[in-house]
Amino acid sequence: MVVNRYGKFIFPKQKSILERVSACGDGVQVLGEKELEGYQLYIVEQWACDVIRRPYNTVIVFTGDPAHKVKACVVNIERGKIEHYPEKLKDLFDNLEKDNMTRPKDSDEGTIFVTNFSTFPSSLNTILVPGGDYETHKFEFFLNLNLRKAGCRGRSALSLKPPTDAQRDKFLQTYTVSDGIPFDYAVLELVKLVQISLYIYGFLQIDCTDGFLCNSTENALKEFQNKYCPDIDIRDNILDPMLVSVILRKIVSMRNKLNSLGYQVGKDPFSDPDLFLNGVASFQV
Repeated sequence: MVVNRYGKFIFPKQKSILERVSACGDGVQVLGEKELEGYQLYIVEQWACDVIRRPYNTVIVFTGDPAHKVKACVVNIERGKIEHYPEKLKDLFDNLEKDNMTRPKDSDEGTIFVTNFSTFPSSLNTILVPGGDYETHKFEFFLNLNLRKAGCRGRSALSLKPPTDAQRDKFLQTYTVSDGIPFDYAVLELVKLVQISLYIYGFLQIDCTDGFLCNSTENALKEFQNKYCPDIDIRDNILDPMLVSVILRKIVSMRNKLNSLGYQVGKDPFSDPDLFLNGVASFQV
């Protein structure tokens, strides 16, 4: 499939896509938001986990039912105002062209990229987004996937439903988290603290410190485990509580030692990891 890369396009109202578009100069404008009728939005689990290589992680399906809606934005790409096609948009369209199950569909507002589930690989797991509002529901997806990867949710198909009491209790007991802390915050913040630590160690990019246990975070955890704790078994739980304890404890220990020696490392290495890294670099000089 070859796509015309100029004109008006309709994309899901997804922050990552809007950020990609906003950095492309005057030749690319976001014309406004729109609610599409007759469409449904789905998160593709495997794409969502592949945050480094995938510029988008959702598909739009045409149903024709006016009760089905998707929050979207209209983007205009003007040929006459672009001297060199923006690399961020090129990457987006390159991926759209490679997805054989996705096709452009003309509408009054612009071109929509729709997917036919009859040709969609059964190996890819999809989760319906209520009301087609990705930004409102993405953290529900993050939460449930984190719980499953942490061994607190079983291996059943993902949904955006709230965790059960049993799943909540298992997480709180596994990681010794107070039930006085808001549960959703606790799950996402624990992963974020681990990610920031892995960034400080040099195993993870700063872009991956959003609290979502993606493939890159999993790979970084495996690298840390192989280097520092090969005796900890993480086959059943990539976020093994013993491994988490080692990761966080080493950062806190480094911070306290450097602070006692007079280096500027800040009070909290997790809130300002770059300041902490500057202090480490000063110590190493």
